[in-house]
Amino acid sequence: MFKKFRALVIDDDSTTRLMLRQMLETLEFASVDTAAGAEGAKQAFQTTPDGWPDVLLCDINMKPTSGLEFVAWMNSQPKIAARAVPVVMVTAHSDAPIVRRAMELGVAGYLIKPVQPLALRTRMERALLPRMR
Repeated sequence: MFKKFRALVIDDDSTTRLMLRQMLETLEFASVDTAAGAEGAKQAFQTTPDGWPDVLLCDINMKPTSGLEFVAWMNSQPKIAARAVPVVMVTAHSDAPIVRRAMELGVAGYLIKPVQPLALRTRMERALLPRMR
């Protein structure tokens, strides 16, 4: 189902990046890359436009740039915004104001840590549904 899609995992915690990468590989994504925080992800977007991911998994609580700040940055970049890359937030934060802000930024989904494989699969299906047709 996901064999033609590329994913990017953005998290400042290496264990979380590895776990999510393995889960996405189990779902048979074509490729799964990782970025150590939002700054690494910004570099990837700025240097490899042909290799941009089809979907992002992004933590919220990162420093120096939070996941929400990163999504706002993506939305402010015309070339990136035009691609409408779906973002699924992955976080331990389920506070209503944080969820509301994520939705205002147009994220495609929200997963609470610890991430369960079935929940991840469901979010990926929803996020990528428009591209599966």
